[in-house]
Amino acid sequence: MQTEGYEISYQAIAACNRLIANIDRITSMSQQDRDRYSAEARFIRAHYYFLLTNLYGDVPLTLQPLGMDDASAKLGREAKDKVIETILADLDYASEKLPNTAYKGHAVRVLH
Repeated sequence: MQTEGYEISYQAIAACNRLIANIDRITSMSQQDRDRYSAEARFIRAHYYFLLTNLYGDVPLTLQPLGMDDASAKLGREAKDKVIETILADLDYASEKLPNTAYKGHAVRVLH
């Protein structure tokens, strides 16, 4: 069962990485919307890395879309502290770019 969680987490992280890497190619979307979707993707990526580090400690860390080459398939583990730094950076970005509105099915900042 833990293996499935590992695979699902990295599938979600890969989807987030693809969105973050390609969001600026969507020219029909406002910059504000691109920022919001990128922030949501970073929030989700941070969530999955948080789960992975709590289950496994050191884990492979990738912030870019992976290819089909050997280097992509053989990523080494990154120290848990480094992954946590990345999680916090993603959450900082998300908290800066997400709207401060009521929850409507998308990630938002907490209302103050």
